[in-house]
Amino acid sequence: MLAEVLSTYPVRLVHRDLPLENTHPRAKEAHEAARCADAQGRFWTYRDLLFAGEPKTGDALKASARSANLDLAAYDRCVASGSGRAAIAVDAADAKRLGVKTTPTFFINGRELEGPATLEALTAAIRNELPTNSRTKVRP
Repeated sequence: MLAEVLSTYPVRLVHRDLPLENTHPRAKEAHEAARCADAQGRFWTYRDLLFAGEPKTGDALKASARSANLDLAAYDRCVASGSGRAAIAVDAADAKRLGVKTTPTFFINGRELEGPATLEALTAAIRNELPTNSRTKVRP
């Protein structure tokens, strides 16, 4: 769904961390691993692998790192150091301040998209935010 939106509309996708440990007990581990992929410039590739299939932990996170063509030694050092923890905590605090309790949550021009994030809801919210005099061509 996101790939279609990104290829159709002039939007920017921003990821923020909100590990929900009540849903996925080792969510912080996955978020930290993604931060380590980001340190190697491979965040989006790694993120896509994490969201494919079942939640991943431990060896599965490392397998995703391998699939994302990360330098595994650097990845291991990064994960062991916990270097992404502070940034994840900042994102989680921002989410709490904004009242975000679920993932994914989408904001379009600062407005939270309520209800299920279907393709139709997401595209309607984006279309509502496009300038009426926009010369930007978007696919219907």
